[in-house]
Amino acid sequence: MTPDVSILIPVYNEEVHLPRCLDSIVGQTLQSWELLLVDDGSTDRSGSICDSYAARDSRIRVIHQENAGISGILDATPFLVYFIENVYHKLNGALPAAQTTAVFQEALSHGQVTEKEKSLWEFVLSAYGDAEFSTKQLEKDFGNAAYATIRSFVLKFEKLGLLKSMQYGNRVKYAVCV
Repeated sequence: MTPDVSILIPVYNEEVHLPRCLDSIVGQTLQSWELLLVDDGSTDRSGSICDSYAARDSRIRVIHQENAGISGILDATPFLVYFIENVYHKLNGALPAAQTTAVFQEALSHGQVTEKEKSLWEFVLSAYGDAEFSTKQLEKDFGNAAYATIRSFVLKFEKLGLLKSMQYGNRVKYAVCV
């Protein structure tokens, strides 16, 4: 029988978020679905995570390929295909307010935001949505920036009004202004 929904997820170095994404799909009330995970040459544990889920659920299939990007798999034409790329678990998350987005775009256009900060901002939006995070958590999850860069990023984006801080004793958590 053909499933009602086909889900295609390109996977590339997403070991941090992939289990949460897959758990949310497996936990859906709709049972008539299939999932195709395309491990696009991941260098982390993403491929083995995909294989683990496929071993536990016959609706999940995995393709391992050398890094080719989404163009390497676009010949799939099922009834309904969801492309989820680097936004694994934030499908129902809050989006930043229009004003927050406008402030970011303005800062970007005026050269106030570096490429690294832009990548960090995009990561924060996709990984945390409106949830709180610490600088140490961001450093660990992002994995491609020194603590000083992370600290500078959150302070600058707080000053721009894009992030807000909450004090918990001697700990500080941040969240996107939504």
